[in-house]
Amino acid sequence: MLKWNSRKLGQIEYDSADVVTFPKGLAGFEMETSFVPVEKNGYEPVVFLQSLRSPELCFITVPMNVVDKSYELRVLNEDLLVISGAGLSTATEDLACLAIVCLPERGEATANLLGPVVMNRKNRIAVQAIRDDCKYSASHPLEVSQC
Repeated sequence: MLKWNSRKLGQIEYDSADVVTFPKGLAGFEMETSFVPVEKNGYEPVVFLQSLRSPELCFITVPMNVVDKSYELRVLNEDLLVISGAGLSTATEDLACLAIVCLPERGEATANLLGPVVMNRKNRIAVQAIRDDCKYSASHPLEVSQC
């Protein structure tokens, strides 16, 4: 097992097979390309995405179906090419879709439905799939009871 000291989560242990690679980084964090998803007891269904480059960077995410059961995933062809790897399937059942959560000091919690994290479960390659339409918001109100 590998170990990483997260400023938010403390020391975490993970296997190299758990690492999720974002070849293009995330919006505003293009240099951040390696993350490990961390699930903690008592925080379900939250998945923490801990950067393996910056100990202080940890995104809070939740599965998209927790935020919006009828969410319609739309991934651009260029993003599908990135996550498909060596011709691997990008069938819906092979993809994980997570919404990045914003918890401001003041105001309501929101979830980014405009740019979800989409990961191919088979090769652990992911993108932030920013939509090219205005169907969803980057700051969708999130009810704490949803989580």
